[in-house]
Amino acid sequence: MVKKIFLLLLAIGVLAGGVYWFIESRNEEAKIRRTLKNLCETASKPMGESAAAGMLKIQRLDKFVAPKFRLNVNHGMLDGEMTPAELSADIARYRPMVRWLTISMQNTEITVSEDGKTANVSFTGTLLAVTKKTGSRVNEVRDLCAVLQKTDSGWLVTELAINDILEK
Repeated sequence: MVKKIFLLLLAIGVLAGGVYWFIESRNEEAKIRRTLKNLCETASKPMGESAAAGMLKIQRLDKFVAPKFRLNVNHGMLDGEMTPAELSADIARYRPMVRWLTISMQNTEITVSEDGKTANVSFTGTLLAVTKKTGSRVNEVRDLCAVLQKTDSGWLVTELAINDILEK
């Protein structure tokens, strides 16, 4: 009888631990998704946004991007290691060229490392925009991969790159 009670308590403990682990891992995934979503919203430019509002917005990039950030999007001028301030300057340089710009992500797959300190994220990134000069529509879709690092203040993006896809 004591053995059955012990086994029942052990099973309940294992079940509770499994539920806790599942909820906690989902919680980290939600934080990672929120970080990437906030990064997309910060880099986006809604129709009619003033230059001053845009500058204030992009100054918040250090809340989402690590102090040493690596970008590899196969665009020579943008690629390389940079600080959040340098990334903000690059974004500020390109924002006046568009009337509006929307950056979004879909099909997100998140893998958190066993130690819980880093995460790899694969997703489809979409950039929609209308140029200011000609009114041309831009619709770019890319498979991207991001590496995030957990800090005391949350998750920060340390690397963002285009997934290399083999072509025939």
